[in-house]
Amino acid sequence: MKPLPKVSVIIPVYNTEKYLRECLNSVVDQTLRDIEIICIDDGSTDESPRILEMYSEQDKRICLIRQPNSGSGTARNKGILTAKGEYIAFMDADDLYPERTTLERLYQTATENDVNICGGSLYRLQNGVLIKRFSDLYSGYIFREEGEILYKDYQFEYGYYRFIFKRTFLLDHHILFPDYLRFQDPPFFVRAMIAAQRFYAIPDVTYLYRQHDSHFTANEKKVTDAILGITEVIQLAKENDLQKLYETMVNRCCGDYWFPMLTTAERFENEDAHKALKKLNESIDLNRFYGIDSEIYKLHLIVRQTDSDKVRLSASYRTGHVVTWIPRLMVSAYCAFRNNILRKHHGKKQGGK
Repeated sequence: MKPLPKVSVIIPVYNTEKYLRECLNSVVDQTLRDIEIICIDDGSTDESPRILEMYSEQDKRICLIRQPNSGSGTARNKGILTAKGEYIAFMDADDLYPERTTLERLYQTATENDVNICGGSLYRLQNGVLIKRFSDLYSGYIFREEGEILYKDYQFEYGYYRFIFKRTFLLDHHILFPDYLRFQDPPFFVRAMIAAQRFYAIPDVTYLYRQHDSHFTANEKKVTDAILGITEVIQLAKENDLQKLYETMVNRCCGDYWFPMLTTAERFENEDAHKALKKLNESIDLNRFYGIDSEIYKLHLIVRQTDSDKVRLSASYRTGHVVTWIPRLMVSAYCAFRNNILRKHHGKKQGGK
């Protein structure tokens, strides 16, 4: 009977022809030879399917699965349920391993220490330049020392792909990716960490994440799903007394990327988006903060406006708004005229003192 692979590498693929060869080369060239490589083509329309077919013909360790475009979370779940390896690794099709020994190092460390989760540090690759330093909010990408860490002492939600996860552990705890088109990774990672309670860290860089020029997309489904994912992690933090993670998540909502997304969702004529914002609002408890800065309070005001916005977007409100336009204009003009008279009167009184 053929022995089971030591590691299953799951790679969802969608229109990544530009980087796919480099990604696959970094996996098939690993010194840990006893692996299976599960590539899920998520309905690609470029040359990615042809590239996958070529590699699968050359390397029998590659298992090629095709599905209609359903999102990377669905693709990864299919990979988890298909995998046979002792451990599972995840790779995005435009990323790569930094060293040929990466999987071997992770697997040996995980088995020697008998842990469910083992991982290392991450570098970003942007325009050919390695980014090795991160701001405080993202300092969890780097491990300085080797050893076992309790998740309650770590409380970070990003970078799951630099870890390997014991397959039976994921299945026994029913840990899969939520069906979101955006932000499905952190809920998976946080749930796994909460279930495991501890993990083994190594300072080695175990993943190179390709950073593309970020741009915000106003796709209603993706934005709504991202808000649901953010809310899910906030709720997990509250339920498991992870105060640092809770504060980190709310602070991220005030950041340069998330805050515009939330304000955009506020303007959608979409009931699901408004429900997602309302759910996010309900998950944010300002009393949990030792000090509330203006940005967090401003965020809270935005997500609280959802219900009134829904009224303003209704047909009846818009009709009434048009009908009352002239009366409202007359009232505004009168108020402006009155305020101007009062200011002049107030100025004369001040000048006489």
